Amino acid sequence: MKKEPILYVVATPIGNLDDMSGRAVNIMAISDFIIAEDTRKARILLNKFNISKKRVVSFFEGNEKEKISGIVKMVKNAECCSLISEAGTPCISDPGYRLVKTLRDDGIKVVPVPGPCAAIAALSASGIASDRFSFEGYLPKGEKKLEKFLSGLENEERTLLFYESPRRIQKSLAVMIKVFGSRKACLFREMTKMFEESIFGTLEEIRRKVSEPVRGEVTLVVAPPEKKRMWDIDFGRAVQVIQEETGISKGRAAKLAAKITGAKKRDIYKEALKENEIR
Repeated sequence: MKKEPILYVVATPIGNLDDMSGRAVNIMAISDFIIAEDTRKARILLNKFNISKKRVVSFFEGNEKEKISGIVKMVKNAECCSLISEAGTPCISDPGYRLVKTLRDDGIKVVPVPGPCAAIAALSASGIASDRFSFEGYLPKGEKKLEKFLSGLENEERTLLFYESPRRIQKSLAVMIKVFGSRKACLFREMTKMFEESIFGTLEEIRRKVSEPVRGEVTLVVAPPEKKRMWDIDFGRAVQVIQEETGISKGRAAKLAAKITGAKKRDIYKEALKENEIR
């Protein structure tokens, strides 16, 4: 009698192959085939653990729609198979979740084999509050889209986790500073690899310290906004006093008030405009 088919969702190392668990190796060894986001990297991993003759099926963002029905049939006709991503835990910012959903809708058993995950690894070593967090995946491309996206998270009270390309991290940090202001954050790149690096500080400090060109995928942990008793400060009056004492423009006075209080320049500037209207 044929056994009930099982799909194992297997976490693999994000860099250092020694992070592969014994259970993960055993599951892949007994699998009828491996479903992989990157077949080339899958072969490197399989060769490392002497599973070199295993069949590997390609499934990545771009071919998932045309391949999903065929892979579902393969899973149903197998006893067990494994799903792996390019690195880390499958279905986290990759198309694997679509396959898992389809199989679950069809009543197929899906079992996780836990292991490395870049977002969780970064959070654990960031020194930033980890009791409540929101994983936001890869940041949108384009400055306007990114600013709109981040503005929607401006008042989020949970720690934020992001993935970003090394080619875009400088520009993304600049937009974050514009939207989030001076928040604590921790940037990780090349985690578990030879040139592993983490930078802790404010977003501005991190942007200054990040060398060009950045190499290796980036994981960024951003602290929630600090809770300040903003109602105790008359920002409109503060800007007026700074202007009177220094003779600088309203915009520069608002920027100075933002540095002193930690509030956002644009919020202070709005209050300054209201102060003018009242007068």
